[in-house]
Amino acid sequence: MKLKPVICESDALSESQLRQMHEITRLNNPLIPNDHIQRKHISKVAPTFYLYYEGQKMLAFQGMCAFRLPNPFRKGEIPVFFVAIAFRRPEAAGKVRDFARQSNIAFIRSHLGPFFFLKTWASFVHTVNPKLTHRFLKSFPISYPQPMVKAPRKIQDLTLNILHSCLGYPNAKIDPFLVRRVPEYAPEHDYYLLKEPQDITARWEEDYCARDEAWNQHFIELGIVQEKPGFYGLLGPLQLMWGFFSPFAVLRKKLGLRPRRKTAR
Repeated sequence: MKLKPVICESDALSESQLRQMHEITRLNNPLIPNDHIQRKHISKVAPTFYLYYEGQKMLAFQGMCAFRLPNPFRKGEIPVFFVAIAFRRPEAAGKVRDFARQSNIAFIRSHLGPFFFLKTWASFVHTVNPKLTHRFLKSFPISYPQPMVKAPRKIQDLTLNILHSCLGYPNAKIDPFLVRRVPEYAPEHDYYLLKEPQDITARWEEDYCARDEAWNQHFIELGIVQEKPGFYGLLGPLQLMWGFFSPFAVLRKKLGLRPRRKTAR
C-alpha cells in the first residue's frame, strides 16, 4: 500500500518536520551540516516538499521546483522540473520504495494537469548514486548523459543556465560529462567536495550499485565514487542529468526509431 504524502511549501514547514528531515538527511550523509536544507535549498529555490509518514514518523521526503528554460531541441521554452533533494530512512526502503517517482508524477501533474503525458517537459536531477542515475535516465525517451559519453554542447549550456540562473550557483562549472566539481574544499559547498571519502561500502550493493555495470564504471572513472578492495566511497562531485519527455519521442522509442536529438540553432 502506497503512503500518501503530505505536501508542504517551504515557508509552511514546522520545526518538527524540519527536524525529521534533517535526521533523515544525516542518516544518509553524516557530513551534511544541520542547516543544509534551509541554507542550500529553502533559501535558494524554496522547493515544494512531499513528506511521507508512518504515523508520526517521517520515512522519506522530496523537494521539487519548476522552472522554464530554452528548449534545446526547438524554438521556445520548456517546463523543467528539478528534484532539489530526496532522502529516505535507510531501513524504510520496502515502505517507500517508489516515493521519488510518486513525488515526481504528483508535482508534474500539479503543474501540467492530468494529461501531462501528452505534453513536452524535462526533468533535471543531481546525484552521487549510479543506481539512481541508471533508473532515472532509462525512464525517458531522450536523456543525458550516457555512460562515458560527452553531452552535446547545447545540453552543457542548458545545464550551466539552470545552475547559474535558477539554482543560485553563478560560478558553478561542469565537465562535458555533466559532472559538477569544486576545485578545492570549501565549507559553503557542504558535501560537494569532501575532505575524505564518505564510506558507503555497507550500502553499495543495495542502494548504489547499478544493474548496468557501465554506470558504475562511469562514476568510478569520473571520480564520483572511489573503489578500492573492499571499499566504496563518495568523493564529492555530483552527476547532473536530464530527462526529456514528449509523446512523439516516446512513440519513436516504442517503434524502435532513434530519438531526434537535433538541437536548436
